[in-house]
Amino acid sequence: MPPKRPYPNGWFAVCLSAELRPGTVLRRRLMGEEVVVYRTASGVVRAVGAYCPHLGAHLGYGGAVEGDCIVCPFHKFAYDGSGQCVRTGYGTPPSPKLKLATREVREVDGIVVVWHHTLGTPPDWELPQSVPEELWPRFNHTYTLVDTPQDIYENAFDLGHFEPVHHTKIADYDYSMDGNKVSFAVDFVPVDIRLFGLMSSLHLHFDSEMYGLGFVHSQISVPRFDTVFQTWALPTPIDPHHSEFRVPLSIDRINGRKKVPNWLIGLIGRVALVAFGTDLTRDFPVWQNKTYVERPHLAKGDGPIYKFRRWADQFYTEDTLGSSARGEREEPGSRNGSAEALGAGSRGGGVERS
Repeated sequence: MPPKRPYPNGWFAVCLSAELRPGTVLRRRLMGEEVVVYRTASGVVRAVGAYCPHLGAHLGYGGAVEGDCIVCPFHKFAYDGSGQCVRTGYGTPPSPKLKLATREVREVDGIVVVWHHTLGTPPDWELPQSVPEELWPRFNHTYTLVDTPQDIYENAFDLGHFEPVHHTKIADYDYSMDGNKVSFAVDFVPVDIRLFGLMSSLHLHFDSEMYGLGFVHSQISVPRFDTVFQTWALPTPIDPHHSEFRVPLSIDRINGRKKVPNWLIGLIGRVALVAFGTDLTRDFPVWQNKTYVERPHLAKGDGPIYKFRRWADQFYTEDTLGSSARGEREEPGSRNGSAEALGAGSRGGGVERS
């Protein structure tokens, strides 16, 4: 099968900060390439190409961190933060041509993200910190899906699927688009969570911010229990057909209290991760077996899918997109859908109520 979508440009998660202690070396796949992520003894996070330019050894298999450098397991060649080889295992001067490929890397909200651009250009925008360090994620589940980040994120704008798939109704929905950011707020009622034979009907409120096609932060409020969760949705393409989808979570407050015992945070956090994961995975069979319809025939109530797609186009290098994705999609009122189907409304984005 051909890929559903080309690789998007932007920031994409490769691990959580908690997974990367000083001296740790991690192997990751990113856009079809091998990447090694490591933390120096002083705490600096770096991401480099996986293969030593000397004789091709993979730095993620036996490579070690020594001070500020990563050291190849094969001949003990050491590379500094710029990727330059600064010493060999023989004590001889290294060639100035020996240099690792380096990648721009950041730590945001306790998440390690790496920059990707099809043309190899440096970052032209940054991710903001959304939460203080004490709210960095403590819990996480990572799924490997046959899907793309755009398909995964489009789910938030496909309002028509929530009732048949998630058995929820949208009481309120609002969004706005500004540059590389989308803000949206959603009220769901009811949400049925079946856990240990117990069913609870809960009202959930989501306040979310999406940056590019690789980073969404959401604050989820449960008014009935005065409880607030911080969650992230982080899809990262690892090859033309698969994405790793990380769903980290932390707890802001429980029953209105900021300070609660660690055992209770651990219990509630794991229960919440199971509950959110159970609901989220209802989408997976559809995501992994659907095709990408460039010109869908939208119906009233579908939500602002076309508007999301037009916004998402900016994160692809133009030559990788088909002609219909470069501005030839049909506008509201055409045979493909009405203004309601496309989500036209307030704040430049739209409000839909059910």
